[in-house]
Amino acid sequence: MRSFLLLHCCTLVAAASSPSELWKAAKAAVTSADESDEGADWTSVILDRSSKNQDAYVSASPLSVAAVCSDGIALVSLHFGLELNDDNDDAQSSSQTEGNELLEVFNDLPLSSRGPLRIEPIYDNGAAKNSMTSTCSLRSPPSLALLTAGWRTDGMALSDAARELMMEETSLYCLPLSVTMGANDNNGGATMNNGQISHYGRRIADGLSYYMAKCAFSEGVRSLSTIGLLACNNSAGGCLYLVDATGSYSVRAHAIGNGASTIHKRLVFVNFEDMTTLEGLRMLLRIIAEEGGVLSTESASSNAGKQNKPAGAAWTIPRNPGVELAILRIGEQRMRRIRLSSLFTAAGTEEQGKLV
Repeated sequence: MRSFLLLHCCTLVAAASSPSELWKAAKAAVTSADESDEGADWTSVILDRSSKNQDAYVSASPLSVAAVCSDGIALVSLHFGLELNDDNDDAQSSSQTEGNELLEVFNDLPLSSRGPLRIEPIYDNGAAKNSMTSTCSLRSPPSLALLTAGWRTDGMALSDAARELMMEETSLYCLPLSVTMGANDNNGGATMNNGQISHYGRRIADGLSYYMAKCAFSEGVRSLSTIGLLACNNSAGGCLYLVDATGSYSVRAHAIGNGASTIHKRLVFVNFEDMTTLEGLRMLLRIIAEEGGVLSTESASSNAGKQNKPAGAAWTIPRNPGVELAILRIGEQRMRRIRLSSLFTAAGTEEQGKLV
């Protein structure tokens, strides 16, 4: 039980100020749990400890959420303090579905807004093929995207570091898209099973974690006040990694930034693998709106989520927040940005959304 709690605490404590503080938080969580009754809520203990050791910029950053869906990965990030966009008016008049109430809560980012954004493409497969040799193009890596929370300047630096790592991997090694896990048969021969992992996703995630750790321990460079969710797709499916200075961790659905602990308690009750990426975006927006106090929970689709919502939760989001949406679909060669105004229309429900 102790080893499980330590591993679980290392997974959930995001963007700790330093690895030593993270280890202290893990030990404190285990000590507190050992002193409590056997029926204690282990998740609450770990989340409470993790919230006290987050970087100040990360804990105050607008919320960002990502989830692995059946056909790819859905990415959502909130923006505050932006001018309202009038694109939602047209969508509200044409959409007669449940999206009406969410369109009244969120707003598309203005088309004039050029950033800095929180969802950044790391590798564009389609554009990169033009600069590769014919041999390497057969093994062209998948498209990747990075979702960040924290100080935006550091988020941009982390995205640039991810791009440099990706270019190094593709130019020097030209590694296969995925690695098939092997095993030995009874005769000692090698056999292949169906388990595949994304080599590039894991490699870039580990490289980013190492880069952040070097910054944290360097005397001449300050630590990065940011945290990332690295999304990667291949033919075997989507993968999502939580990246900070303590390591990289594979996750199914995860939230970072202010309000992440509250959102996590809802995400555990949702099976995103049964949803498409567009359905996943709509579900994430609904969860954020309900838990942020800007949408009534009477129409919540998950009774379990309502029952586990903490009483008197202090986390709220400002009225009319801007929202940045994107998807990484399996088999597609680029990250697609989705306009909120098209997500809830009849066309947006069936098609792939409006590109920006």
